Amino acid sequence: MEEHFRALFESIDDGMSVLQILFDKDDHAIDYRFLAVNRAHHAVTGLGTEVVGKRMREVKPDIDPSVMQRLRKVALTGESVRFEDYIRPLDRWYEVYLSRFGHPESRTVAAIFRDITKRKRREHVQAFLLALSDALRPLADPQQIQVLAADLLGEHLQVNHALYGEVRGEHVHISHSYANGLPPMVGSFRAEDFGKRLMDGHRAGRLQICSNTTSDPLFDEQERQVMAAARVGAYIAVPLVKQGVWVGVLSVQNIEPRDWTPTEIEAVQEVAERTWAAVERAHAETALRKSEGRYRSLFESIDEGVCIIEV
Repeated sequence: MEEHFRALFESIDDGMSVLQILFDKDDHAIDYRFLAVNRAHHAVTGLGTEVVGKRMREVKPDIDPSVMQRLRKVALTGESVRFEDYIRPLDRWYEVYLSRFGHPESRTVAAIFRDITKRKRREHVQAFLLALSDALRPLADPQQIQVLAADLLGEHLQVNHALYGEVRGEHVHISHSYANGLPPMVGSFRAEDFGKRLMDGHRAGRLQICSNTTSDPLFDEQERQVMAAARVGAYIAVPLVKQGVWVGVLSVQNIEPRDWTPTEIEAVQEVAERTWAAVERAHAETALRKSEGRYRSLFESIDEGVCIIEV
């Protein structure tokens, strides 16, 4: 019979573990010990079979108190619970089902969980993009749009720099940059000052992602020096090419090297397109108002009486 249960245990696609909850003298749950894990446990948590017999604090010292509270309640009351939670030591989101395992005195809990990190991160990005669109919609000034987009993106990703630049001839004009730990990058810069290879990629519309500027093999020595002088250790740059013409770029930068996640890259790409669309709308509305103003001045300057009649 034990072999059948072991076969069933190992056949489950979700991660599964049997945990012995450890209490202090006041019946507060303070840790738990891995009694068994299935094969899927490693794929879901990154923790392999070597954790069996070990306490969680030996593996990951920082246990979220809410996790211990849930395990305590299930172990003591026998009430099963299902929930979604972010496990900080593993930096992942899980859908978790907890149930008492064995007799009440054993204080043992079975945990079944699946990794829902991708879904939760996408939901987080979508909520951010919705808030961004709502914030940009009432703005009519192109500079205000660029300021708000850079600030919201910088805060969302917790980067050191976020900026939107408009291409004007051979220069990139940056009216505002979100800056956290770095001086703002504002002004009109020669495109080639950022490095020929980088700018060639921008003109070709190539998304550029770098997790470590000091070790990236695509950089030559001059480009590394440019990045070091600007204190850029990692970056994402999204060029905007419209009808074959490079018109703008949105970039986020980190002082330290950083492994960018797919959802972070997607967020920067989406913000770049939405910012460009909002800026173009604002430019068009400004041009329309100026045009209407000129026609109104011309209309009022005519000496003869003029009227428009609807038949």
